[in-house]
Amino acid sequence: MNSGHDEQDYLDSFLESAFAAGDGVRTDSLDRDEIDAVPPRVGRYPVVSCVGRGGVGVVYRVEDPELGREVAVKVLRSKFRADSELVTRFREEARLCGRLTHPAIVTVHEIGELDDGTPYFAMRLVDGVTLASMLDPTLGRAPTHELIEVFGDICQAIAYVHDAGVVHGDLKPQNVMVGAFHEVQIMDWGFAFESARSTADVTQSRPKSGGTPAYMAPEQSRGSSIEITERTDVFGLGAILCEILTGTPPYVGELREEVYLSAARGWQDEAVARLEACGADPRLVGLARRCLDPDPENRPANASLVALEVARYRAELEERARLLEIEAVEAKATATHARRSRRLTVALAVVVVVAILVAGMVAFFVQSDAAERRLETQRIVDAALAEAAAERSAALRGGDEAGRH
Repeated sequence: MNSGHDEQDYLDSFLESAFAAGDGVRTDSLDRDEIDAVPPRVGRYPVVSCVGRGGVGVVYRVEDPELGREVAVKVLRSKFRADSELVTRFREEARLCGRLTHPAIVTVHEIGELDDGTPYFAMRLVDGVTLASMLDPTLGRAPTHELIEVFGDICQAIAYVHDAGVVHGDLKPQNVMVGAFHEVQIMDWGFAFESARSTADVTQSRPKSGGTPAYMAPEQSRGSSIEITERTDVFGLGAILCEILTGTPPYVGELREEVYLSAARGWQDEAVARLEACGADPRLVGLARRCLDPDPENRPANASLVALEVARYRAELEERARLLEIEAVEAKATATHARRSRRLTVALAVVVVVAILVAGMVAFFVQSDAAERRLETQRIVDAALAEAAAERSAALRGGDEAGRH
């Protein structure tokens, strides 16, 4: 900004058109009839319900009668139907999403116009929750390791986007959906543009202001499309990581103007203090700080570098977990072996004791049997001797009687 007056003029314009708490859209700027009215159908699609409303578009859950499935349809708000710039940006959003082929980027099925000329496009319906919901402690904050896994998938998706020559321009937890199968979807491409274009084309293809100040890079908050590059998205990634680690985005305040001015001037003392005190892994804290550097040149050049660092961190965690698992298995095996050895020792001791007892009993019975046999033999001998003596005595008596006769 060239002066305080210019800064205030831009601030007023910015807050009027772009800023909102929560999802980056001023809910009080929605007309009451737009809030209440849900059309019976959009083009050929019967409307089931309203999914969400933004500053520029409204998203409906609809039925696809031809394919028998539910899809989402985004419709430009009727009050902007005559705004040629917003109509162009709306169509550009659909075109960019249709060109980008990645599992984490919503698939566009069709683009069309209503009878009154209002543009719309149909896209994949993502059943799930936003990353913002996963971060909300009142809804049961997800475990940090799960949030880091989601963040890694976001980085991979934006790395693909940057490789394709596109800048998203509004990365924040509200624009990330996590599906029922933990698939990540990057939503809301209304501020995206192709960075490979000439400077003039980029300026023309961008809205005059955009993004969400709580997550916004300083160069973005200044309202100059020329300064928006892949490094601006890197700042957005850092802002998401900051909220994952600390529970709050980089810029917070009681007033919207306060948050915006903090973003515009790159005031990060509070964010840095929260990061240093959060107790997270120093590598993640360092990555967040590098991504959030107010000077774009000091940030990683693109999302690929951020994704690589996150992938290395996750790989190290997995390796550590694998080693801990191996140690646990080895410790369990050692304990099992020790228990088996103790059981074997006890079993052997029992066998020895039993063997001794059996041997003793056998010896006892053998000795008892021998004694019994000796007694029996002695009885037989004694009986034989007695019988012989009796016979001798009888013989002697017979001789004496014969002599007398």
